[in-house]
Amino acid sequence: MTTNSPYPVDGDVQPNKSRNVTQSYLKSLMSYAPLTGVFTRLKTMGGQVAGSVAGSINSEGYTLISIHGKSYKAARLAHLYMTGEMPSEADHKNRVRSDDRWENIREATHGQNGANKNIQKNNTSGSKCVCWDKNMRSWAVQLSINGKRKQIGRFKDLELAELVAEEARIKYYGEFATGSYDREVKR
Repeated sequence: MTTNSPYPVDGDVQPNKSRNVTQSYLKSLMSYAPLTGVFTRLKTMGGQVAGSVAGSINSEGYTLISIHGKSYKAARLAHLYMTGEMPSEADHKNRVRSDDRWENIREATHGQNGANKNIQKNNTSGSKCVCWDKNMRSWAVQLSINGKRKQIGRFKDLELAELVAEEARIKYYGEFATGSYDREVKR
């Protein structure tokens, strides 16, 4: 069967660097334990022994698994393994980047994935989506929606700005909203 798709179909033997791996090919290489999020190699390949845990954690905290010289985030492979679909991005609900248990993985857009992130280290207000505007001498509440900044309002009181920001995150980000109270989750 000939296809114009850049992605392999289930009959393909192996992907190349310009194509993603398929569910059937992934399942021929490794098993996935949904309760633990661990991938185990089924075949010895490229110096990796059958029965060994696949992947390693990169400097950003994500588990990466290499298949024929191409690295994939384990969360995306978990989604492919369980559903047959390779998402463009996979979100970790609890924001622990190496927690690839199936119950913690969901398909997400880039914006949704960005909405479900920890408070930035350079944040000075202590609250997500709230920053001090020196010129207006007030707390500004702003969100990023589809790559565009949306101004919600300005407030003299930080506590009011935090409440408005929380409501705005819930309104615009839905299930991907995380609050100011959400700090790095440790497992």
